[in-house]
Amino acid sequence: MKITYHILTDFHPMKSSLFFIFILIFNTTYSQIPNLTTIVKKTDKSIVKIFTLDNKEQFISQGSGVLIGENGIGITNFHVLNGAKKAIIINYLGQKAEINSIVDYSEEKDLVKFQFNKSNFSFIPIQLSLSKTEKGQNVFTLGYPSGFEIEGGSTLSTGIISGFRKVDNQNFIQTTAPITHGSSGGGMFDELGRLCGITSGTFASDIEDLHANLNKVIPISELITLNKSLNMSLDDFYNAISYNNTFILAMEAYESLNFEKSIELFDEYLKTFTNNQFAWFRLGNSYNQIGRHTRDKSTLNNSIYCLLKAIELDKNYYYAHFQLSYVYSYLKEYENAFKHAFIAKSIETNTYGVNHLIGYLYSLNNNYIKALEFFNKAIEINENDQTRLEMAYSFLSLSNKTEAEKNFKRSLEINPNYQECLFQYSLFLFNNNRRNECCYYLKKLYTLNPNYNNQNIGKIINSKCK
Repeated sequence: MKITYHILTDFHPMKSSLFFIFILIFNTTYSQIPNLTTIVKKTDKSIVKIFTLDNKEQFISQGSGVLIGENGIGITNFHVLNGAKKAIIINYLGQKAEINSIVDYSEEKDLVKFQFNKSNFSFIPIQLSLSKTEKGQNVFTLGYPSGFEIEGGSTLSTGIISGFRKVDNQNFIQTTAPITHGSSGGGMFDELGRLCGITSGTFASDIEDLHANLNKVIPISELITLNKSLNMSLDDFYNAISYNNTFILAMEAYESLNFEKSIELFDEYLKTFTNNQFAWFRLGNSYNQIGRHTRDKSTLNNSIYCLLKAIELDKNYYYAHFQLSYVYSYLKEYENAFKHAFIAKSIETNTYGVNHLIGYLYSLNNNYIKALEFFNKAIEINENDQTRLEMAYSFLSLSNKTEAEKNFKRSLEINPNYQECLFQYSLFLFNNNRRNECCYYLKKLYTLNPNYNNQNIGKIINSKCK
């Protein structure tokens, strides 16, 4: 992957203010749709948030969808459901339903028509516009651009139709109405609240051009061509599109821990789909998984580059900030590590992982009092053998042997076969002249793994435990 760094220069407050005023005037000029508030209240009831999950029910990505039929029929982008083993939709009331079948799809048109279980799910199907759209026409868009961890309703944007484009023989509408990540698969509507297109992203090929009013919409005429009744399960859909699908092949390599292969495939996928923040994240984490073991600086810098790309596309991407903090810690760039750890915590305050991470960073910087503060917060959320062991280290560094031993023991109560804790606790016992107890834990470790940590534990036992 060719890595290029871009530095923002020549910032001037007065220029910035004038630019802001220009944008404000530009947006208000083209947002004059009569009775917009009333129209949106009704239209909102057809817009859903879509979460996709992998075969381990781990989060993949977020998109949007539009409900178009009373029998539970909806429409979204193909790329939103690409690679999903499970998909959940959430409406304006927070009610959830599972997508249970794919009615029809077109990878070329980037469209999927789906059906969901509509029992106990409130919605009003949207009316389709059969009128011809015109350049200069006022429109508005609705979708869910917020990150995975952020709650809230749909987001409204307004603008005009600024042009019509054809790319790879596919028809598109260009609009000035902003389309933010997560909004893909949402709707673009005319002045009467009728659906005239499905939002799909941007024509911009570079991240730096994302805000240049190059927003892409698939016209309603393309949706009408999805006239089959395939009624495929999501598993069948996955299998049908997986052949030679670079994204799915990359996902499968990643999930099977073949990170060298996933790097190759995600890199190939991102040459075409440069604005997929999830692909950037998994590419970055693939580099991370290799680099954290080798501590190879070039590999870790590639990870940083990709994770920052994911964050450029979605500033509230919790997992990208979280992993980026760890990568910076491997490079001992602690200021950046703390920065992204606390951003992650501002997005998701009460999670085990981010509190453990901040405690770990404080311990690396020898601030053991603060480390214990965050380790305790992590344990309040989810008591964990690893955090208990980290607390034991911190107490030892503070010369509090009593509390250190309590945490060694508690870690082994949670996981009696935790090899790192067995080894570290045996060292603690040996250094405190408790040889018999030390030998008990060493022998247990030797039974589990004779080659633990490249130590010849058998020889240690023979020489020290007679």
